[in-house]
Amino acid sequence: MPTTEACATTAAHITKLMIEAVPNPTDRSAQEQDRAKTIRRIAEACTKDGWTEATRACFLAGKTRSEIDVCGRDLKQPE
Repeated sequence: MPTTEACATTAAHITKLMIEAVPNPTDRSAQEQDRAKTIRRIAEACTKDGWTEATRACFLAGKTRSEIDVCGRDLKQPE
């Protein structure tokens, strides 16, 4: 599925923060290996569900996992 550039950028940022928040180095390494898949999955959801500019901006403004947790509270839950 093609994704928008805005969603790909947002997905990369979300994934980065998610991986940084993993406390265990072994688990973090496993997440690093799946980085591209995670980015793709988030970018596809963003594109398909039509995340608003405000939602994407909220995610991009976050500097920690806890800061971005509030950004997705109104998004459609995965099926």
